[in-house]
Amino acid sequence: MAWEGGHDARVLDERSPALLTVGYEGRSVDDVVAGLVAQEVSLLIDVRLTPLSRKRGLSKRGLTEHLAAAGIEYLHLRALGNPVDNRDGLPVASIKVVCDQPADGQGLV
Repeated sequence: MAWEGGHDARVLDERSPALLTVGYEGRSVDDVVAGLVAQEVSLLIDVRLTPLSRKRGLSKRGLTEHLAAAGIEYLHLRALGNPVDNRDGLPVASIKVVCDQPADGQGLV
């Protein structure tokens, strides 16, 4: 695919795959899975360094089971996560700015 000005030249439409982010703070596993189903997500990539949670159903095994029941594949890619020693230097505001802005207006966040 040709690149123009550092951006992929393809035009995204409603059939194009999208990258979404999801958080689970304050949500149950059922709420998380329902949100993913509503967005027609087919694959969840878990980038948590350690895929554990004190919230019932949101650790790796429980989440995998809930997702599978909804027809969603689970993949843990620890290498994509943020190492503990890097977290203190990353202000939350900078994460919000990046996540709220679609990539060159094409709807891919």
